[in-house]
Amino acid sequence: MKTPMEKVLGAVDRYEERHNGFWCICPAHDDHNPSLHVQQGDDGRALIICRAGCDQQRVMTALEARGLKSADLFPNDPRASTRPKTTRSTHKGREQLARSYYIKDESGVLHGIHERWENPETPDQKSFKWKLPNGKYSRGDIDPAAMPLYNSQLIASWPEGCRIVLVEGETPAEALRKRGIKAVGTVCGATSTPDRDVLEVLSGHEVIAWADNDAAGLAHMRRCAELLEGIASAVRWSEWAEAPRKGDAADHPAIEGKDHEALKALALALRDAPEVTDEPAGPEEELRQSSRMPGGFSVVSGGRVERERAWPTMEEEAYRGIFGRLVELAADHTEGDPVALLASIITAFGGAVGRGPYMQVGATRHHPNLFCGIVGDTAKGRKGST
Repeated sequence: MKTPMEKVLGAVDRYEERHNGFWCICPAHDDHNPSLHVQQGDDGRALIICRAGCDQQRVMTALEARGLKSADLFPNDPRASTRPKTTRSTHKGREQLARSYYIKDESGVLHGIHERWENPETPDQKSFKWKLPNGKYSRGDIDPAAMPLYNSQLIASWPEGCRIVLVEGETPAEALRKRGIKAVGTVCGATSTPDRDVLEVLSGHEVIAWADNDAAGLAHMRRCAELLEGIASAVRWSEWAEAPRKGDAADHPAIEGKDHEALKALALALRDAPEVTDEPAGPEEELRQSSRMPGGFSVVSGGRVERERAWPTMEEEAYRGIFGRLVELAADHTEGDPVALLASIITAFGGAVGRGPYMQVGATRHHPNLFCGIVGDTAKGRKGST
């Protein structure tokens, strides 16, 4: 039989042993540095406290959502939990619990657990069940349309105004995130639409809508795009021309495979996806819509043709020396323009050196600390990741 300490450690994602007990990733907030302190009391009970400030009730609620009961904190308590049920019988056969998704808001507060059940004999068939934060199954007391977007708790850690891909469901959102693409997912299903309040977490960000390749999925994402008007700084629409029926972002070859170049092409295609607009497209625009970026995304659509603009460039001599070498090394890992990269690197160097050194011209001392402004078209992603 497991001890109370072992039960608690089995309910957390990660822990490490130190001289004063165990330090775990706290399930009650978006924790990256272990802050949940777990020790064994003199009577064998497990003593827990979040050193980051979560109150005990919030911690226990999060642990209960993972199958732990308060009785599990005490030794030899007859109320202690048993192994959670991971299979169930339905008219479709024997289903197994495939994955549990923890749905948290932007503050990291758990609102519910979304379970995905699958039948090994018919993997294409799946069903979902909701659990309350206390681990009990919902009986109609959870409104999926009012539930936070999956990965909402990560948005605060992402750059302000960055591009975020919006998909249907947790699976494609998780697949994109694991490949380095910032993504959130709706959790209400294709036949429903998240409340506008739920989408407010995307305020000020550039949102790229990526729909599942079926009628319900397309309609679902179009409704989301309409609601995002006035919330997102811009809403773009991505199209995967070669998508299989009901295919989603998780099925894309660049996400499934390990081809770095394919992933880079996908990231560029997402960046350049056309903005959503209600303006009707003319013949010339429709012709332009037929052009596709790598990965099958439209270059121009939505009834608008972008005006060609001259883009700033620098002579080759500007990239000589250590700064140019740094630009060259960074180019494969960023969407930023080389000019913006060079300016950012020089500015960062000057900030690190400080105002001590200087070059005197006449009566004026010129210090290396600089101020740099990178300007690009609003909501066009022209500034890249610099």
